[in-house]
Amino acid sequence: MAIHTHRSAHASVFHSLVEDVAQRIEARSGASLASAPDSAQSGARLTTAHPAIAVANRIVAHQQAGETIPETPPADLTATHGAAVTTLWTCAKLAAELLEAKLAGNEQEAAEKADELKFSTCDPAWAQAITQYLRYFGPKGERAAIPYIV
Repeated sequence: MAIHTHRSAHASVFHSLVEDVAQRIEARSGASLASAPDSAQSGARLTTAHPAIAVANRIVAHQQAGETIPETPPADLTATHGAAVTTLWTCAKLAAELLEAKLAGNEQEAAEKADELKFSTCDPAWAQAITQYLRYFGPKGERAAIPYIV
């Protein structure tokens, strides 16, 4: 299976964020959201066969088309990956909206989305990853210095 790449820096950051969250959740729980060959526990990058990556790709497609992200996942994703997609979609959608608001400098909407994410049933790894990614990549893409250890 392939690893999906994006031309847009924001889409790429979101895609990486979703992969990071999926790997954190799977590592902590000891269970995979995907089949064994494409689980985060395999030690390899997640591919388009992983439900979290499939969700990220679909959300990015909506954003790049200038469309509102639907409240529920597309039926084909649910049919392919099962019920886990519903939770992944809800959390990834909130994360995408929060990230987009932060990147646009819309602090009011960002605060609303942050609260919505915080008080949802989403794993705390979503909010933690957004904070960490924004700290490193910055709201305008001005990456932080890499903290080399000497």
